[in-house]
Amino acid sequence: MKIHGKGYPCRVNAGFCVRAEEGLIPLLDFVRLNSGYFCLDHIEITRYLYRMNMDEIFKVLANPVRVRILSWLKDPDAHFPPMIHLPDEEQGKGYVCVGLIQEKAGVTQSTVSHYLNMMRQAELLSCQRIGQWTYYRRNDETLRQTADYIDNL
Repeated sequence: MKIHGKGYPCRVNAGFCVRAEEGLIPLLDFVRLNSGYFCLDHIEITRYLYRMNMDEIFKVLANPVRVRILSWLKDPDAHFPPMIHLPDEEQGKGYVCVGLIQEKAGVTQSTVSHYLNMMRQAELLSCQRIGQWTYYRRNDETLRQTADYIDNL
């Protein structure tokens, strides 16, 4: 279930209109316009995208290696050596190099890249490329929102 295309200002309800492929969006949540666009207000967009992101987050959390990576990144200083290639202004912000994550996880480079990409797309991690190295860190705000979501089920 994906919204295809870009949001456009809507004259119908001061929300947004998005073009969607037929059958991909539950029609109960949206008002269909003659032009093939679906009209949504800001709250509906936020709720829909939030639900979609929760699906992605739960997929990530279904794998024990990915959960361990999140756990290690909660306290990177306890689980990884210092990031010597990281500039001084980025030190202490929780960034860890991909190579060290791969080594600790005991999986192949392609597997850890896939895992980290999934986690980044679910907004559980953020990444920063510095020179030839890519560094990842936890997005604790997304984890708090996920805990709140589960608490309110």
